Amino acid sequence: MAQQIMRRTGRIQEIIAPLEQQIVSSGMSCERVDAFGDVFGGVTVWVLVYEKYFMRASNRATLTLTLIESGGVITANVMASGGGSAAIHRFSWGVEESFAQDGWNALAAVGFTQP
Repeated sequence: MAQQIMRRTGRIQEIIAPLEQQIVSSGMSCERVDAFGDVFGGVTVWVLVYEKYFMRASNRATLTLTLIESGGVITANVMASGGGSAAIHRFSWGVEESFAQDGWNALAAVGFTQP
């Protein structure tokens, strides 16, 4: 699994659409599987799940973005998983890292940086 945390100021609602466009355009087979957003005690939380087919591994991988907005700062956690092609050894042909990089690039395109 590949993961990274990034941050920016602003509101989640302002970045959802452009972020979605960036991620889905990262490949012909990339699509959003599901999304959930809610507010808990003044903290806004969104979870976005994407799936993409990778020919080199002959399987699909998932990209999960967790966005947390608190006090005008949005923290994004990117996790990619599921690219392994063997039952015992998790050899992924770099699929997880590649999909995670798509997520990091999409976040950077809408103003996120590493803390």
